[in-house]
Amino acid sequence: MAQTRKANRALTFRGAQTRMLKTLQGPEFAAREDAQTTLPALKQLLEINRLGFLTEDSQQGIIKGNIHERAYIVGIMKEANAELFVKNMSLFTDKVCMIISVIDKYDSTTYDRIPLTYTTNYNKIDKYNIDTAMTAIYPQEQWDFVRKQSFNIAKSEKVVPVFCYDVKWGRKATSADGLFTSVIKVLSHTKTNFTTAADRERVQAELRKKYANTNE
Repeated sequence: MAQTRKANRALTFRGAQTRMLKTLQGPEFAAREDAQTTLPALKQLLEINRLGFLTEDSQQGIIKGNIHERAYIVGIMKEANAELFVKNMSLFTDKVCMIISVIDKYDSTTYDRIPLTYTTNYNKIDKYNIDTAMTAIYPQEQWDFVRKQSFNIAKSEKVVPVFCYDVKWGRKATSADGLFTSVIKVLSHTKTNFTTAADRERVQAELRKKYANTNE
């Protein structure tokens, strides 16, 4: 009984990070139904988690037959890091990244769903069908579920949900200019604590230099 209580004890951010790294390298992850597309990205997913973006779900972003995907990644970050990370992703890459808003309850009028996968030649009436989509809003109940079930992270930990996606369909997340590559580059320049405005300016100058040729 004592072991069960210990296993279910809410985790610090560091504890949740350690558990996620272990999960990604474990047999259950390797046996997943989508392992064929997720395992080639394992090295980058591990690095993203090591850098402080704990992942809940992701997609490579491929085009195969009539299935079209855009790369995406969703998870949690420390609140102290997330704002600057999202800002730098928007300034220095061609990817979209946001902190997911948490609202009191579900309201279908506030949900803007972002298509992530679609199929062509779906039927004679509708050539395109959106198969999966993501919203930039979580009801409080869903956010509580994510914190507990996906990460088992303590309520005292100040974390926020983060969602990033590639605007370009079929660009692999692991490619040189893919989503995961961009996330790693920006995370590596996002510090835990910025004590002065000069710190932020220095980091942003480094990113501007790094992406000067990429965004031309």
